Amino acid sequence: MRWKRSHCACWKCRAFCKFMPGRLIPRDLKRIREFLGVTDEVLDESLAASPGPLMENTLTGKQFRMAVVVPATKEDGSCVFLDEKEQCRVHAVAPFGCGYFDGCKVDEEKGEDKQRWSLSKVEDSKDYRRRVFNLRRQGRKADKPEDQLKRLKQYVKGKDAENATR
Repeated sequence: MRWKRSHCACWKCRAFCKFMPGRLIPRDLKRIREFLGVTDEVLDESLAASPGPLMENTLTGKQFRMAVVVPATKEDGSCVFLDEKEQCRVHAVAPFGCGYFDGCKVDEEKGEDKQRWSLSKVEDSKDYRRRVFNLRRQGRKADKPEDQLKRLKQYVKGKDAENATR
């Protein structure tokens, strides 16, 4: 892997866990399953199919989505792997979309590179695409990323304002 795994757990990084859990790439599925010591069927209970990021075909200019697997969310919108103390139960093997992105250190260029790389892994895996299909069929669907991002930004804006008054 050409990037270093993040180990940050500051409030801005945890905000993603609360509003926009990161996507899994194919190898994450096995790593998390083994870490938790569960079967694929049990792991699927903790996952959802996201419509995925809105992308543009560079040849036609048409927009499309690439569906991805993400951690399911609890009623409050937070990641199922986030415990009551705001600690990640799978932090050591966190999904690519969590473990390689820091909410507190935004680097647009590296971020785009990571996005492209991770989506190429998704696109190349028939098993992964089948998993997305099965999760959808089971009704395990996540909100659109842009809706999650809107809620995340509102939360961060409020938190920033709260911190500024201290």
